[in-house]
Amino acid sequence: MPEIPTTTFASALALHQQGQFQAAEQQYCELINTSEPESRVYTHLINVLLQQQKVEKAMHWLKQGLQDFPVDPDLLLTSSAIAFNTGQIAESMAQARKVLDLAPHRLEAWVHLGNLLMQQQASTEALQLYQRAIQVHPMQPDFHFNLGYLYAMQGQTDAAIQAYEKTIELAPDSFGALQQLGYISLQLNRYEDAIKYYRQALAIKPDLPEVKKQLGMALHFVGQIEAAQSLYKELLQQDENNVELLTLLANAHRDLDEGELAMENYQKVLSLDPQNVTAKHNVDRMQSLRIPQWHFDMLADQARNDAYDAAIRKSAPGRSVLDIGTGSGLLAMMAARAGATSVTACEMSAPIAQAAQQILDANNMADKVQLHNKKSTKLKVGEEMSAPADLLVSEILDVGLLGEGVIPSLRHARENLLSPDAKLIPAAAQVKGYLFHSEHHSKINPIKHISGFDLSSFNQFRDQGVYIHAYTRLLPHESMSDVIPIWSIDFYQLPPAAAETQPNLHQIPLTATQDGIIHGIFFWFDLDLDEEIKLSTGPEGEMIHWGQAAFFFDEPLEVKAGEALTLILAQSDMRLLFSIKKADQN
Repeated sequence: MPEIPTTTFASALALHQQGQFQAAEQQYCELINTSEPESRVYTHLINVLLQQQKVEKAMHWLKQGLQDFPVDPDLLLTSSAIAFNTGQIAESMAQARKVLDLAPHRLEAWVHLGNLLMQQQASTEALQLYQRAIQVHPMQPDFHFNLGYLYAMQGQTDAAIQAYEKTIELAPDSFGALQQLGYISLQLNRYEDAIKYYRQALAIKPDLPEVKKQLGMALHFVGQIEAAQSLYKELLQQDENNVELLTLLANAHRDLDEGELAMENYQKVLSLDPQNVTAKHNVDRMQSLRIPQWHFDMLADQARNDAYDAAIRKSAPGRSVLDIGTGSGLLAMMAARAGATSVTACEMSAPIAQAAQQILDANNMADKVQLHNKKSTKLKVGEEMSAPADLLVSEILDVGLLGEGVIPSLRHARENLLSPDAKLIPAAAQVKGYLFHSEHHSKINPIKHISGFDLSSFNQFRDQGVYIHAYTRLLPHESMSDVIPIWSIDFYQLPPAAAETQPNLHQIPLTATQDGIIHGIFFWFDLDLDEEIKLSTGPEGEMIHWGQAAFFFDEPLEVKAGEALTLILAQSDMRLLFSIKKADQN
């Protein structure tokens, strides 16, 4: 085979690289017509024709080139690219696979076929391809990154993390891998890792709002609320009506005990999004943060007091104690009396904390109990606490169990304020309940017609989807099911973090016990202070001051006796919400 005159090819290539496409085209054609050219001449000619938008001519020479060199990888890759650009996806994939069969080490072929598969959302095949590609090109960071993305799409979190970490090992400035590692860490509640990755990502691209927002969320979770607040304020300067950022900022103000600023931002959220669940719930809760009568009823509940005292006497001696939400200081003083080595108590309500301090003074306990007027999430070991506590006592529960924030408070305490083997009082709780029919209360849940008038507009003042404090013995009703176990929580093993917009869902089967219309569910909880000492807020329980919770479904459900039903529990960090359906419904 005659050799291509090197100088002539070099001349054509130089013209090509200088952008003199027509002159380069002429020289490439001369080489093909005057000699037996190498495949590279066809490749460069086709390329220069495409750069001139001469598609038909390029296709002609591609066909000719493949006739002369049917297994040339460059021509096959060019053919694959043209097929893709003209919408012939299957043909494009076939040509790319042929290249890999002929030249397994050809990097461009792996990249091209991988991109095709991901664009076609063929995730399983793409994953297998990148696994093979990494065996051939183990030092190619993009392959590890794409593999991490595909693992994450399939829920293989550990494998995704490993792939992203390998990406960063090979390419430390891989912003995408750092961002994805931050996101995965945040979802797994690995907040310190999330902070590390997000900060590394921002060092590469410092002006991305989404990364700053997620960094703020991670900082908030670890108690660096001022830093999170600063990020939210910075982002709101660029997008002042962003509902999500305003909500996050309001949450930060709330947790810094900046009530007025929190309320101001929650109200702004509601002006932009009147149905925002988080803002509505927090506004309602903040407006009700006074000193209610139940404090007195609780202190009068001797069975409750005696049970807590017995549990504390068993566990407090020789231990350092943390009392969250101390209220009057009763549990903290019980711990000090029982022989705790130290007692730290916190109370976020300033008036209640002031009264508790007076009670400590009156009982000569001021030197035994260190009281702090702040939320437990603002306590820090090394500042308010000299060392992590060995025993946590609390009763941050409402009639619906979760409404006082027991889950997020315990989650923070376990991670930041307690020793690894710390004991908890209470240790667990079990929620029970039964379905009911109540003609009386169904008239106002929701309000419809009263005495012949349509009063439905008054529902704007009703906090929908929220249980009410009630007593089964006092609320007129008929039972529509047996008492059933609904949900249980081990305070040593908390459920995954869940916002109200993305709750943990549980389906509970049950059976209607009579014909009629179901309006709602009564529920209560049994409390395990420890392995032996138990209390209940149920109708026959010891904690008589608590009462029960009554939840009314959005729509009543007509049933027959013996009919199978499904109760759907939506459990977030702050509340339990319910819906009901027939078991045969989708």
